[in-house]
Amino acid sequence: MMSIDYKEAYLKWLSENIEQDQIGEDVYRVTLPYLNRNNDYIDLYVVRREDGLYRITDDGWTISDLSLSGFELKLSTSRRTILDSVLASYGVSLSDESEMFVESSLDELALKKHMLSQCMLKVDDMFYLSKTNVQSVFSEDVRQFLDLKNVRYLESVSFVGKSKLPANYDFGIPKSKKYPERLIKIRSSIASIFDYSTLAGLVCLILVGVLILVAAIYFVVKALLRRQTLSTDFHDVMLQNTAGTLREAVYPGSFSWGEGKTVKYCPNIIDGWKPENIILKDYNATIYAFYKAEEAPEKYGEHSLYPTQEGWVEYRNSANFRKIIERGNNLPRVMLTGQELNYNKNDRKLLLSLQLTEWSQTSYVWDFFGKKQGTEISGNNLMNEYAKGISDGKQALEYLPNSLCMHLMIETMDNKLIKSRISESKKNDNPGTWAFTLGEQLDPGDVRDDTNLHADFMQRWMRRAFLEEYKMNDNSYADIVDADSLRILSLDFESDRYNFALLCVVRLNYSYKTFSEKIYSTLDREEAREIGSSDLDEIPGILATYNTKDKNGRHTARGQYHPSSYLRLLMYYIHRKGIGRAEQEIEKYMREAK
Repeated sequence: MMSIDYKEAYLKWLSENIEQDQIGEDVYRVTLPYLNRNNDYIDLYVVRREDGLYRITDDGWTISDLSLSGFELKLSTSRRTILDSVLASYGVSLSDESEMFVESSLDELALKKHMLSQCMLKVDDMFYLSKTNVQSVFSEDVRQFLDLKNVRYLESVSFVGKSKLPANYDFGIPKSKKYPERLIKIRSSIASIFDYSTLAGLVCLILVGVLILVAAIYFVVKALLRRQTLSTDFHDVMLQNTAGTLREAVYPGSFSWGEGKTVKYCPNIIDGWKPENIILKDYNATIYAFYKAEEAPEKYGEHSLYPTQEGWVEYRNSANFRKIIERGNNLPRVMLTGQELNYNKNDRKLLLSLQLTEWSQTSYVWDFFGKKQGTEISGNNLMNEYAKGISDGKQALEYLPNSLCMHLMIETMDNKLIKSRISESKKNDNPGTWAFTLGEQLDPGDVRDDTNLHADFMQRWMRRAFLEEYKMNDNSYADIVDADSLRILSLDFESDRYNFALLCVVRLNYSYKTFSEKIYSTLDREEAREIGSSDLDEIPGILATYNTKDKNGRHTARGQYHPSSYLRLLMYYIHRKGIGRAEQEIEKYMREAK
């Protein structure tokens, strides 16, 4: 009989089914072939610390998933006692953010990883508490609900009825001036509700059925609104309405329309990131230096042409550069060099890496892509090559000099969206077109002073944008703008210019009519020659103009709007409607427009 090495066979299968991905510097995701109650594999994250130890974590997923399934651990003493017992038996710790983790030396790494994975499965199985535990836990849930609502009550009360027999109740609520006393008996299953009489049972059954139906409708609608991923059909619609320079660079999970695509967007797009969720991870205060020609392919990947140190030196001898210097426009700018999300799924933050550059360096890059006058609608093949590197993972490439912008969608109290027609003096930024955002480049002073980084740089940035564009002072800014309403929806790449922008939303304290009257005399006509407003329901129609052709086959309607407006309007529409509903209404408009 052939001898079988069962141990070796199992280890081979285990090795073949474990996946490992590097998702950050010294951070790895390990997917193990152990199934949880949702029939999904489980993920661990291994982080190598500076002291040489390792932190292995579930990133808060296990307990978060239980909570989303309606099984709350934090508020229940009984459940927490069971949880603590499970954690202790596996030597696993729990952070304040409900993250299960262990810390380990390299020698114990495999053992600790195994113990954490088994603990995750054990905690996940708490969803299936025994009936005895369920009865005890549910009683505590009722007690906590009454406490939360400040209801006075008695526990385990007994009364003698007309039959002279005692009747026991779990809770009793005393009589008040308005209401009689209430008696509560807890049932561990729905079936036990129907024991009293046929009529009472029928009434209870109908009521429970109605409640279940209402709850089902609620959760379906909520899931539709809160859905965080795109449908395949809508992804195809987006690609059909995306510039050719970007189509190959629109990866699954990102949004695009017109000349822009998202690099990162807030997972909870309806609420958006608060300003404090945008974190300055790194800030390099030295001016960017281009790579030499022989270094460029390694840094930027294989392309047909590169912006190089040699090309930059040549550009500095050009008429364009002299014009920038003569006009005093070679100001320091802040470029985006990197971005990432943190690993806490329950408290997502966007981490930015920034560096100083100069306006002339960004102009050199824009000229490199043939974007000299700002009137081009279609980009070139070179932009298509570089846009593919604006991604995560293996495709990601270093960013070229850019001028990180804030683009503010401004809402009025009467739910109008402010738009402005770009001044003819803005010859490098599509003059005469309608823009739906207030744009402002990040200034080094927004980020830091002589010694410290500013944690509130987003608020500083926005305040300066309003003061410069609308000539406000501190008092009028505080009066007109609801600064606390600022939310960030996404970080976008703009291929009409090789550039990056944070798309933001802020609300005003006045209606459109009042706002326009207040700022009419102070509007900076060198930036915008007029302002107007649009309603939310107009957005699908505006989005459709990107591919609308006149009788001569030209995209004349597209020329009404700034090339980057399309993506911004799409993201704003999703912010207000939710992904599911926004998809439906945009697709419906597209079908009817045909």
